[in-house]
Amino acid sequence: IRDFKNKCYIAMQNSGKKRFQNIIVSGPLPTLHRGDEAFSRLSSLNSWLTSWCASNNFVFVNNWDCFWERPGLYRRDGLHPSWRGALMLSDNMASCLKT
Repeated sequence: IRDFKNKCYIAMQNSGKKRFQNIIVSGPLPTLHRGDEAFSRLSSLNSWLTSWCASNNFVFVNNWDCFWERPGLYRRDGLHPSWRGALMLSDNMASCLKT
């Protein structure tokens, strides 16, 4: 997660050098049956991204709430989205692009 946060800060610094209208960050998905540690780390990342994006005027796509305890949106591995989950992700992103 530390490495990801560093990359976010680098992207923010670089965005000042280029012309971007909006930066959109798609948040992580909660995992199913992957253990407490993985869940806790992803939950922390999601919380941090939510506040970091808001403070830097980036659009944040909160996928966490949409996927929370909805196993039908995942493949059997509990990690990758199913076809329905992929549709949910694209709908979330599309709704952010419209605003």
